[in-house]
Amino acid sequence: MNIQWLGEKQSNNSSLVGSKAATLSSLFNNYNVPLGFIVPKNYFLESTSNDRNITKDKEISEAYKRLSFLADTKTLGVAVRSSSLDEDGSSNSFAGQHDTFLNVKGESSVFKAIIECSLSSSTLRASKYREKLDLESNNAQIPVIIQQMVPSEVSGVAFSSNPITKNNNEIFISTSWGLGESIVDGIVTPDNHIVDKVNGTIKLSEINRKDIMIIPSENGTVESDVSPNMKGMPSVSDAQIMEISDLLMRLENQMRQAVDVEFGYHKGLLYLLQCRPITTL
Repeated sequence: MNIQWLGEKQSNNSSLVGSKAATLSSLFNNYNVPLGFIVPKNYFLESTSNDRNITKDKEISEAYKRLSFLADTKTLGVAVRSSSLDEDGSSNSFAGQHDTFLNVKGESSVFKAIIECSLSSSTLRASKYREKLDLESNNAQIPVIIQQMVPSEVSGVAFSSNPITKNNNEIFISTSWGLGESIVDGIVTPDNHIVDKVNGTIKLSEINRKDIMIIPSENGTVESDVSPNMKGMPSVSDAQIMEISDLLMRLENQMRQAVDVEFGYHKGLLYLLQCRPITTL
């Protein structure tokens, strides 16, 4: 099966590219989703069933070159993420169970990251997660999304239904400086915001001290100290809170279910990085 591109019709097929990639592809033409392509399930089977020693692939090389050209960058930094067929579904998310690689640059490094990500469904961590959820074991090579890396100055996660209070009339937003992995990995206490979906007002903005942020490095990411004058500052404005809230409302209405999203701001633009059904309600 050939490489697929976000926004193409065939990329909306979750049985081919996985739920995460299919959702992003279906949203690509109407939302600010970073450019990217998808390596479909079992792409490497003709070469090997379980071999991390493959060093190159012509189609992936051409896709990375095309992505770099579209992004107008010679050596583009990309985010490489899994999109397992049962990942980001209505009953389980697999959040953090498969490998993720951020700000990967250069053909050889990108290819290595794709191989590792594709084979990460067979890791002990992922296998134990499947066992916990009583899911079938899966040693298949999973689909992988390769997207233009957004070097976000501010990132966050948000829920169109409050997962803490179980209130469907509240949007819950967490934000912090730098890339969103600082929130996802729990290394920072983010700012938390609650928006009333009925009257469109901000019910709560809890501003916390944010000492650490994750930022892009030469090839990858690194933890960095937040400058003293920014540690206690709000990471987003009220206008940005309402912009994120509007994005959540649009997505919930389009997908006809409560959603959990990851987003980032770069040079003032809001990017949609991931969107999945909420699995904790």
